[in-house]
Amino acid sequence: MLVRNAFFFVFLSFLFLAPKISAHDFTNDELAEAIRLRLETAQAYGQMRLGDEPVFCINTLPEFYVSRDFQPLWITTRDKYQKAKEMLSIIADAEAEGLTPNDYHYARILTSLNHSIRHDSVGRFELIKLELLLSDAFFLYASHLYYGKLNPETADPEWKAKRKTDSFDFAGYLTEAVESGKLREYTQMLAPRLPEYTVLKSFLDYYREVVAKGGFPNVPTGDKLQKGDSSERVVAIKRRLYMGSNVEIKDGNISPFFDDDLEAALKIFQRRNGLGADGVAGVKTVELLNVPAEKRIQDIKINMERLRWLPEDLGERYILVNLGSFELEIFEKASRTYDSEVIIGKTYRKTPIFSSKMTYLVLNPTWTVPPTILKADILPEARKDPSVITRKGLKVLRSDGTEVALADVDWPNVSSTNFPYTLRQPPGPTNALGDVKFMFPNPYSVYIHDTPSREMFNKSERAFSSGCIRLKNPLNMAAYLLSGTKYTREEIGKIVQTRVETTITLPKPLDVHILYLTAWVSESNSLRFGVDIYERDARIAKGLSGTPGGGSSIGSRL
Repeated sequence: MLVRNAFFFVFLSFLFLAPKISAHDFTNDELAEAIRLRLETAQAYGQMRLGDEPVFCINTLPEFYVSRDFQPLWITTRDKYQKAKEMLSIIADAEAEGLTPNDYHYARILTSLNHSIRHDSVGRFELIKLELLLSDAFFLYASHLYYGKLNPETADPEWKAKRKTDSFDFAGYLTEAVESGKLREYTQMLAPRLPEYTVLKSFLDYYREVVAKGGFPNVPTGDKLQKGDSSERVVAIKRRLYMGSNVEIKDGNISPFFDDDLEAALKIFQRRNGLGADGVAGVKTVELLNVPAEKRIQDIKINMERLRWLPEDLGERYILVNLGSFELEIFEKASRTYDSEVIIGKTYRKTPIFSSKMTYLVLNPTWTVPPTILKADILPEARKDPSVITRKGLKVLRSDGTEVALADVDWPNVSSTNFPYTLRQPPGPTNALGDVKFMFPNPYSVYIHDTPSREMFNKSERAFSSGCIRLKNPLNMAAYLLSGTKYTREEIGKIVQTRVETTITLPKPLDVHILYLTAWVSESNSLRFGVDIYERDARIAKGLSGTPGGGSSIGSRL
């Protein structure tokens, strides 16, 4: 061991004390030999650091240089730092992707590269360090663009939606990118190609410009303002909307009068921020007008990261439920073809985030009370007053399906552990699932279904269910999914009137993605912000601001 340590010391001394000559006086073979020794020594001693810089891609980096016989990629006799300069520029642009340049050795590479360019004599150790840091930077940045900086399993453990699981060959990709002479283009292609991601990028740039100009003007609080009012606060609202919302407020119309233009502009702003669009500047509207641009930058970065987790292909035909916007959308060949408002799970019974495939629907469904609701809601109520079972229209059933009389159950002493029966609600106007449920296998017993409590759709924030997704106008969606079959909207209505449970297979199965996005892009490519109803954003924000090694989605594999 002492001999090995002595060798390591001598090797480092050789690198540091080697004669400082022009960088381009080294041959590629001389640099290759030095790279080999540096990597082998680092692996032998478990010290994958370059000076005071950690190396993140501890597997990919040595494998990459072995594959090219340790020949340098960035620091070559012919190149004169051109590829290194291009890579530095690419890293600097990481901010445009909502990422942090210094996660990819930016400051160190900048200092080392400037030193190497400005001085005629450069030590071999400095050249090797610059070479290896550039490669490590590419691999880590590329993996963050492709997979996301964070691993959703740790950043958001409840995120079970479909994600990228392939093993991308970043080493081969880098070689191909450099040989093509299109390093920047190849790097950019690793980012999500979803149109929503591109739009979020453009808004990220816009909000950074707002911050650079001093941020949004403040709107003073006070009594609500509506059309016909006149106030200096109206001037502040107009200035804020004119600056930051892409709404029709003419620059010359900054008067204290609350006119038609302002009402229309406020409605647009309210819709984009998840509020009821009444065109009135109430407390909540003013509160959202005063959200700092810095906060919106963070919101966008968080959701760009979530989009990086998703696969490139969500399906030719798919349903997307965004819990952050309380909305359901159907896409066919990337075009939005159907949308609806939804109700989602309460904050203490969150709707899970997952992907599945829908294959059939059920008209006039029976409702079997799931274990969670049985334990938390029904049985506690029944122990106090067994008649609640009858009032809810539930039947007590044995395992063979035969009904049990209410009086035959020892209700005061039942619990979820000793209750041997099933509670089931037959089809009908008060059925908890309403007239239709849409089925897709999942371990959470979560469906998309109708609801008898349609008045809840009048709320802008709709987290009222026990986890399932309640749909507005569900029979319209049933007709849409069954278009081209005998099940027209009229025929579906007739079946519902029979109150007979009827299962119908969809002519085309479709993917279902239940996601959580608090900043997203609407059909008109406008930016919308939702409510972090389940308080998931903070954890991702913390992860994005941390060191890349801590929560990297792929760091351990690199």
